[in-house]
Amino acid sequence: MYFDGAVNSMGSGIGVVLISPDGHYYPVAAKIDFPCTNNVAEYEACILGLQAAIDFKVKELEVFGDSMLTIFQTLGQWKTKDAKLVPYHEYLEKLTENFEDILFTYTPRMTNQFADALATLASMVSITRENLIEPLEIEIAEGPAHCNAIEASEAKPWYEDIKNLLRTGQYPPFADRRDRKTLRRLAIHYFLSGEILYRRSFDSTLLRCIDEHESRRLMEEVHGGNSFNARVRHRDFNPGDLVLRKVLHVTSDSRGKFSYKYDGPFVVREVFSRGAVVLSDMDGIENALPVNADAIKKYYP
Repeated sequence: MYFDGAVNSMGSGIGVVLISPDGHYYPVAAKIDFPCTNNVAEYEACILGLQAAIDFKVKELEVFGDSMLTIFQTLGQWKTKDAKLVPYHEYLEKLTENFEDILFTYTPRMTNQFADALATLASMVSITRENLIEPLEIEIAEGPAHCNAIEASEAKPWYEDIKNLLRTGQYPPFADRRDRKTLRRLAIHYFLSGEILYRRSFDSTLLRCIDEHESRRLMEEVHGGNSFNARVRHRDFNPGDLVLRKVLHVTSDSRGKFSYKYDGPFVVREVFSRGAVVLSDMDGIENALPVNADAIKKYYP
């Protein structure tokens, strides 16, 4: 067990990490909602960890902490003179009676980073009884998020697993824990409307997902020129035009369907030949990225 306490200008928090013999980590953290010193926070953290270990029915425990005072007082090498710490020391000794074998060891802060991070996080965030936070699950990101890819097969389109997860909540057969995590992370960027899957872009515009067959068909139409252009509804915008921008509201209406609405108005600052438009708000602050002309409509005050 590793424990640590944190007291700073934002508040106080304590963090504990229990590590099982097979290498599983069980983080525990708490926000301290009363005035305390650093030493009190360290005792609170150690006691929290011992209580968690007791709940796990642990009988043999090795405790590591970077608080020399807490460790050496518990080992009996230092006397407990501070009146605020005496009841903590007595209660901690009482908790140790629940273990068949328990060992306390001082460890430098560098080897106590996980517990320290949990304590610091708990001290800084605002937590109420209504928004209690479950233990964190931290994984290693081995590459940029945009490199996550799903391979297409002849039997189904590349987005089939995402679409099925949004529709049914079911994962593909034989998907392991890592596959499920990746799929959940990808799915939050997509939206299913009937049988059509869309991806949410940075400006809330929905991009329709297509498979390889549809992609080839569209490419042929683009290269064909006239047949494609004949079906495109052109929207003409000029610098200075007032427009409304389409946004997606994730709250359903009374019929249980999702609907589009618009926000704005915005001012057209620049128009590009391929349909991209740069907007600014009414105060002249320009948006960092352009939007597609299909996502806006003219506004008439």
